[in-house]
Amino acid sequence: ARVSTLDARACFRPGLFDDVDALAKEFASAQPFSHCCVAPFCSEDLLHGVRKEMLERLHFTQKETDIFKYHQSGDLANLDGLPAAEKQQLPCLQKLRDAIYSQEFRDFVSKVTGCGPLSGSRTDMSTNRYKQRDHLLLHDDVIGDRRVSYIIYLPDPEINDGNGWAPQDGGHLELYPRESKESWAPAVNPTRRLAPRWNQIVFFTVLPGQSHHSVEEVAGMGKERLSIQGWFHFPQPGEPGYSPDQMSQLWSAGAVSTLSQIEAKRQREAGSVGDAFVQYPEQQTIESSGCVEPSDDDKQLLTRFMNSSYLKLSVMTRVADEFAEKSHIQLAQFLNNDVAARLGDALKAIDAHDAMTGTDIPPHGTGERGRWHAFGSPVIRRFMRMDGPAMANA
Repeated sequence: ARVSTLDARACFRPGLFDDVDALAKEFASAQPFSHCCVAPFCSEDLLHGVRKEMLERLHFTQKETDIFKYHQSGDLANLDGLPAAEKQQLPCLQKLRDAIYSQEFRDFVSKVTGCGPLSGSRTDMSTNRYKQRDHLLLHDDVIGDRRVSYIIYLPDPEINDGNGWAPQDGGHLELYPRESKESWAPAVNPTRRLAPRWNQIVFFTVLPGQSHHSVEEVAGMGKERLSIQGWFHFPQPGEPGYSPDQMSQLWSAGAVSTLSQIEAKRQREAGSVGDAFVQYPEQQTIESSGCVEPSDDDKQLLTRFMNSSYLKLSVMTRVADEFAEKSHIQLAQFLNNDVAARLGDALKAIDAHDAMTGTDIPPHGTGERGRWHAFGSPVIRRFMRMDGPAMANA
């Protein structure tokens, strides 16, 4: 350990380590999966110093992929390798990092979660700034030998005139249950949302197919969700508690480890949408007989909804040729003006009813009504469908 027990305890609020039994009960009973929220958890003076160093002395780089967008510093494990002059500029960050990975705090987390020994040599943490429109989509944190995930929140303590982070600011940590007891797929909507709260730490064990969570898009103008994200890892070779097969417990329930595997497995096994998949023969010749002009009866029916220009044989031929070449096509003004106007008015009315026209983030479940329900993973092929047997709504 880098710090003594006495020095480590001084970094946290008085009495924190005396609450371990109560926090363990809270952790075990938490839904939708076991997690724990502790606030306040850290020395106020230390955390204010950490926030000041983060904002004034760290460099943040924008990170963006198909599942996240935020600004992140380098790994704080690398503080030890900095030149002495640079390390002296970050005393509070180094002190907090060493306290988090001290034997004292690791034992505390281990007792609360029941996860067993945690590595003291493997530090893994970085600072994050979520600005307006930044987000992190659904994932389960299962990478390598991660054992416990934690988030330390450091938003402006005086935000919203000292009233804390507001629901309309977005940026909440969202926790998702499993789709069902028989499934490892995440449910469509989260069942718990945790606001970024000053001097709060949230932690949970990393379990494939269970620890599904996301960070809601930050919506508040000028608001920043400042946090430290990190992981405790399984003991490394040579550390107390290390076992070559220590990660086998992650797979004991037969869970799959990534959202893509979950989705693929669910798609293979469920077949719950539409008709069952029918494999085409390996060899099949498709002969095109060209476009056939619609009959007068067909035209009369279709022009009730469609732009009649698309029913001309010359236009149909061009559309067919382009689709054959590109495998996709975009048709502008496809509906006739009357249908488009009525449909547009109806959609605007529904959006207004669902409060989709303002600046606030609409709640999960918006748009679900009657027989219409959201379906599919929150990050893959999500859509609305109407209840009923396959093809009942065709």
